[in-house]
Amino acid sequence: MIKQITFGTRGSPLAIIQTNRVISQLETIYPDIKCISKIIETYGDKDQKSSLTLTEHLGIFATEIQSSLINKEIDAAVHSLKDLPINHLKKLKIAAIPNREDPADILYHPDGLSLHDLPSGSIIGTCSLRRTGQLRNLRKDIIIRDIRGNVETRMEKVHTGQYDAIVLAAAGLIRLKYDISKYYKFSFDEILPAPGQGALAVEIRKDNQELESILAKIDDIKIRESVEVEREILNNIGGGCSIPIGTITSSKVDSLDTIACIVDPQTGKKTLIKETNWKGVGKELAKTISKKLLSNGGKKIISKYN
Repeated sequence: MIKQITFGTRGSPLAIIQTNRVISQLETIYPDIKCISKIIETYGDKDQKSSLTLTEHLGIFATEIQSSLINKEIDAAVHSLKDLPINHLKKLKIAAIPNREDPADILYHPDGLSLHDLPSGSIIGTCSLRRTGQLRNLRKDIIIRDIRGNVETRMEKVHTGQYDAIVLAAAGLIRLKYDISKYYKFSFDEILPAPGQGALAVEIRKDNQELESILAKIDDIKIRESVEVEREILNNIGGGCSIPIGTITSSKVDSLDTIACIVDPQTGKKTLIKETNWKGVGKELAKTISKKLLSNGGKKIISKYN
């Protein structure tokens, strides 16, 4: 019987909160198992200068943690699912996807202005090609600049006047206890989220079947069904985290609804596909969406970023 589980995590305030949430869920179910966390500094945490639009496909927020897992320095790892590379390492597996906060994006402006209220020439901060393209699709007259740092650091750059506003994931703000009702939330018609945005992933070694059985208790089947469609779309397209793809899937009682887009970060040109009331297998839904995206102009867009 497992007596202790060591979880690897990044050291950012948000990553620690997310790991503690997983630990809290497990301790409620298994009060006799001691759960501890171990902070692991990733390449993405060390390098605060390189543009994420050029490097995030390398899995820079996951590689060191995965290495610690393979080397048995930790028993499990907690990731933001959207940061976890699509091409999963053969020795590892996602044992649980325990919850998903609001997957939408937020425009952080101190006065709560919407994107449409900002003056022409306003400077918006984001390191995401996906967000950049969809912002340009909505407003051609704004300036978009790269930004690095954790949530609090990025917010401070707005308050010091380096940016007029920034785009952040609603899920991160909610987990950090911010009241997102104060800020403008993009609808999915405006900006589609990254595949798996808002969801957490608990990763383990494939050979640790006892731990897999324990973590199964916090695995949300419906959320897993949704995010697996989203990640399979990205996998079919053949891109990593930096490819400008947005998608969201809703898992209903007996069907799936998916919206997905490929967007050109330079021009804002957007290819959008919707499938509703899909009653078949999720992988087939992802294949159908992917083919339509590529054949309707998406292939030309992603060829610039692969």
